[in-house]
Amino acid sequence: MRTTALWTAVGALGLVGMMPGTGAAADRDNDRRADSDLDYTYLQLNAINRDIDALDSDRGLVKKFHDGGGWSLNGSFSFLPKFFVFGEYSDTDSDIDYASSNTLPLPANTAIKRLDAGVGTHRDISRKTDFIARAAYVDIDYGNFDIGESGISFNGGLSGLRSDLTNDTTDGYLADAAVRSQLTRKLDALLGLRYTNVGSIDSTSWLGSLMYEFNRNWALDLGADIGSDVSTYRLGVRFQSR
Repeated sequence: MRTTALWTAVGALGLVGMMPGTGAAADRDNDRRADSDLDYTYLQLNAINRDIDALDSDRGLVKKFHDGGGWSLNGSFSFLPKFFVFGEYSDTDSDIDYASSNTLPLPANTAIKRLDAGVGTHRDISRKTDFIARAAYVDIDYGNFDIGESGISFNGGLSGLRSDLTNDTTDGYLADAAVRSQLTRKLDALLGLRYTNVGSIDSTSWLGSLMYEFNRNWALDLGADIGSDVSTYRLGVRFQSR
């Protein structure tokens, strides 16, 4: 099932890559490029690696870096000159048992699925540098993915759905701020700070990424979300709608 989902995501990325930009969408892209070299409409497929810092003291270098991993699919769509919506779905496994006072437990060999969905804005610092602020709803589940503690309550209608979301101890929100800059014609970098509040998670982490653009549409992205307990690293292939 997990392999099928991953290949489905790869197929979706390829289909998007074959679609040309035309009409109003292309005009919006041209307007954005007139203001900045940075783009906020893209689709990206990632390989993810998780590092749990509290377990690093008595383990070798390789095991220190890898405490679990998986994949994610994320994207962004610019719907106004300075605003965009974004989302990410990830599916990972934890290789070890881990729990602390301020994070969700990570049982070994258990699928951990996460959805982020939100909105962001960017403001020009210069033609090649933007300030970015984002906020998102976050839902983390073990095993099967459900929005709300017991899934969507179709029988209960809107009141049942509202009850699910209110009683869900594994959903919450994140907010982050970052500076993104086009360092060279092919190199794009981001550095920022994120606050996450989901159930027992209440943490602040550093964000960073470095993206190499092969051409106007395709890029390789290396990124990290580095917290005091858990850090996540990604290597992704991005299609940009330019």
